Amino acid sequence: MICHNIWFVQSGLTRHFYVDDRGKERNTWFTVENNFTTDIPSLLNQQPARENIQLLEDSIIYAIAYSDVQKLQQKHHAFCIWYIKMLENNYFHQIEQRIDELQFMNATERYFNLLKKEPSFSQRVSLGNIASYLNISQETLSRIRNEKPSF
Repeated sequence: MICHNIWFVQSGLTRHFYVDDRGKERNTWFTVENNFTTDIPSLLNQQPARENIQLLEDSIIYAIAYSDVQKLQQKHHAFCIWYIKMLENNYFHQIEQRIDELQFMNATERYFNLLKKEPSFSQRVSLGNIASYLNISQETLSRIRNEKPSF
């Protein structure tokens, strides 16, 4: 399916995930309230999405069609500036942080960093989804949760 919209999550929580070649769901991203979400590669290239987006809670979300975004960019310079800032803040910065976490942090550091950024995740997101996002097993996550952070 091709992504045609950008969504603003006013309240609620989403997850981005794909199904690997063994049929296992792998979480790549979460979006919390007051943030935008979409499948950027699918949206920008108008090609089938490789990931799925699922609501994890009752949510209030608003959609804007990418075609409308493009029209607004052509008509309003201020909208162009806002759109660039939104992409910088909601995608480029977050993607860079995610890459850094996966490259330079161990599993324990990734878990406590996630809770530092989003303290409510331990109540809002299942342990299986958190473990998948951290790229660890649920057993490893259980061991980490019993540890005290050492950083």
